[in-house]
Amino acid sequence: MIQKYAGDRIVVDSFANLPTNVASGAKATVLSNGNEYVLRTGVWTLVSQPERIFQVQFLSDNQSITVGDNVFHFPIPYEIDGYHLTRAHAFAMGIRTLAGEESEPTQQSTLITINNATQGLELLLDSIPIAYDGVTSYPEAWARINTSNDVVMVGDIIHVNVTQAYGKHNGLGVILTFKPSTDD
Repeated sequence: MIQKYAGDRIVVDSFANLPTNVASGAKATVLSNGNEYVLRTGVWTLVSQPERIFQVQFLSDNQSITVGDNVFHFPIPYEIDGYHLTRAHAFAMGIRTLAGEESEPTQQSTLITINNATQGLELLLDSIPIAYDGVTSYPEAWARINTSNDVVMVGDIIHVNVTQAYGKHNGLGVILTFKPSTDD
């Protein structure tokens, strides 16, 4: 059990280890999940949760990107149950030279979509583009989140789909940001 006092803040390794013998108004951070609590009338009350960022590369640097549904899928863990998807980016780990390539590239993007297969919902309003001459969707291009369908629940299966593949891109991954609801 880790229990440290940093000024007026208590730091513990898990919620179960929050002390009860402290004054009302005490503040605490739980290391296992980053949540912050304040003691109010003898009860630890959640006051903030950090955003969660998932960066996953699912095609290796030397694998070509091809069009297909369910190119990669993953389940939503308990730690982000009820969170909202707030940002979605994609990346290709490299650009290769194609044999017999003309001097002017065919300016096509690789396009990625993401859906919640469990709920049968599209999480994005449009595709995540990776420009023909780039390796990420940064800085200007990211998909607009479908805020009607952005909440994920523990056990939901998320599918990553490639709707267009530019032949020069290798390796593929996504960077997804989830935040807890701000509703009270």
